[in-house]
Amino acid sequence: MHDENIDVREVILNAAADVIFDEGVNRFTIEKVAKKAGISKGGLLYHFSTKKILIKEMIKKFLDDIQGEISNNIEDNGDLQVQKFLLATITSSGINCIKMHENGAGLLAAVATDKELIEPVRERFREWNEKIQKSDNPVVANIILLALHGIEFSKILGLNYIDSEMEKKIEKELCEMTKQIKDK
Repeated sequence: MHDENIDVREVILNAAADVIFDEGVNRFTIEKVAKKAGISKGGLLYHFSTKKILIKEMIKKFLDDIQGEISNNIEDNGDLQVQKFLLATITSSGINCIKMHENGAGLLAAVATDKELIEPVRERFREWNEKIQKSDNPVVANIILLALHGIEFSKILGLNYIDSEMEKKIEKELCEMTKQIKDK
């Protein structure tokens, strides 16, 4: 039964992301998520007792998906740990994650309406910051991450002032910058 609950929760979280992607955060309701997930409203509320808890879990899933992408892109090629992390982060922030950016926009809007929802994001950023502090050059490591976050937030906010060709050039330069970083 436990595995079934995990699967149902995953279905609900994916349905919630689809509702935000398709209709936007302003039209995001428990009823629409339940319908999209193919379950009753009561079934949804069994797993997520409030809309706020559902959104908080969506944010955690969103961050876990990003972390999973980073982990999938870490290559065992002899690079140092902080270099691996940064290179994987650069690779994971590619332009092909359109749905991730759309979900990010919806979740950003949700966070803007309830500041308490930002806590999982803060926690994940603290974890990433602890990782880069283990380098001999945390300033350059922070510059790389801040540049990546700037690109990602410009996509989430729909600013689109950097075309894909320029993004690839920036990504290449950021990869070069990681060569300046060694573990302590």
